[in-house]
Amino acid sequence: MVDALFPIFMVIVFSLLTRPTDPARVDRFYARMKTPVGATLEQDAVAVQESYANPTRYDHLKMFPRTNWEFTKWNRQDALGFLGCCGLVGGILIFFKVVLMIGS
Repeated sequence: MVDALFPIFMVIVFSLLTRPTDPARVDRFYARMKTPVGATLEQDAVAVQESYANPTRYDHLKMFPRTNWEFTKWNRQDALGFLGCCGLVGGILIFFKVVLMIGS
């Protein structure tokens, strides 16, 4: 339990004791991170500039609205991507198991 809870406790304590980051810098970072990638560089640049002009553009996707927590709700694409990654890891593990069984 100590190995699991102590690091989380320390992160909370240190975050409460340290000075918060400039909100404008944080908003700019998350505006870029939440903006979907455009099909072309020009479309992407336009979308990013729109997000920089309105950093709260994607706040309706937050799991915990009106908080500083930036967890967003999953959509179908997120779920399929997660399941695809899990399947890929499972396939790699099965491949390694087969290779180990052949080699022994």
